[in-house]
Amino acid sequence: MISRIKWGLTVVIASISLLTLIPANANAAVINPHVQAKGAIVVDAKSGQVLSEQNPDTLLPAASTSKLLTVYLVHQAIQNGKLSWNTRVKITPNIAKVSIEPELTNVPLTAGRSYTVSALYRAALLDSANAAAMALGQAVSGSQADFVELMQKQLNEWGIKTAQIYGAAGLKNNQVYSDAVGGNRQSENMLSVADMAIIARHLVNEYPTVLNTTQLQTARFGKTTLTNTNWLLPGGKVKTQYKFDGLKTGASTKAHGNFVGSLTYAKRRLVTVIFGAGSVNAATDPARFIQTNQLLAATLPKLAYTEQGAMLPQREVDVKTAKERKVTLVVKEPIGLWLPKKHAKIQTTAHQTQQFNAPFNAEKRVGTVDIKNDVSYLPGVKRPQYSLVTGYAEKRVGFFELLWRDIQAIF
Repeated sequence: MISRIKWGLTVVIASISLLTLIPANANAAVINPHVQAKGAIVVDAKSGQVLSEQNPDTLLPAASTSKLLTVYLVHQAIQNGKLSWNTRVKITPNIAKVSIEPELTNVPLTAGRSYTVSALYRAALLDSANAAAMALGQAVSGSQADFVELMQKQLNEWGIKTAQIYGAAGLKNNQVYSDAVGGNRQSENMLSVADMAIIARHLVNEYPTVLNTTQLQTARFGKTTLTNTNWLLPGGKVKTQYKFDGLKTGASTKAHGNFVGSLTYAKRRLVTVIFGAGSVNAATDPARFIQTNQLLAATLPKLAYTEQGAMLPQREVDVKTAKERKVTLVVKEPIGLWLPKKHAKIQTTAHQTQQFNAPFNAEKRVGTVDIKNDVSYLPGVKRPQYSLVTGYAEKRVGFFELLWRDIQAIF
């Protein structure tokens, strides 16, 4: 418990600070990175705050980054008891046919043979194996059409309404033969970089063990060695100062180079998305990784993750029935924001929504605390609101003291 003297001193300091706050519109925190890509975004995975963005809402070909949604739904099915990592998935003739298509990234699968979910999962994530992703969709929903319906349903639940989804792997319809769903022969999954950031954020927050796989450089699939297509991992082909541990590449003639990254910086997990970088030969073109580095270089040096501790005084209120009439109200939870380094000060507004009398306990909720800083969040992420609570417990004054206070109020 904080002593009354300390509370008084802190309130004075806090009050002085409030008088010197800069205008909220000077604190705009979303950066335009100007990278060479059709779309780009950086978000804080935990809070959903957008740090920088470029063309965030335009639908673009997602290609194999679509597999992140497939992987999310596999985790969900395992969590719900529908599948296990050891569940064996029987390969259909059509999926086997896709698996040996020379123009696609794959591990060969044999029709009628069964593979474990865990093996297919590693192949889809590391080697970007398209047929393996289709087999996972088949395992979850029973057919490609039903899995596409499930993918769309999940996106709708996250507030993603405009995405166009045709398959588990992110291929064009004419590349999956008889498993094509809707659209036309050239139809392929279309999402915005903001949509993909939402998918990746849900994946790493709800199923963080995915990073145990995405950070691997290699893994085994039977006698085949899977090689991670992420060149930004430690020891990868593209040098970076950042500590990546995922997440997924994508490439196609229409998409060019896509990359969804996961990294830690300033003890925060960040998600990056680059869509439409480099040439049509994205499999051998490092542009998507170079532009990811450029995206972070244009973003992180300009921002600081700023924290305000819990129980910081917000205002004083007069409670006539309390032994100490001036009662300090504090914000219960710590607050953290990415803010421009030149204006890295958190601004808050306290709203008392409930009147109260003594006696009361410490941390009695009496209102809310809102952020005044000009910050942005991913679609579907609510702007954070914090609890305004009493800073300490207080007893009720006696009858005669209360009577004397009433008399003083008259005069």
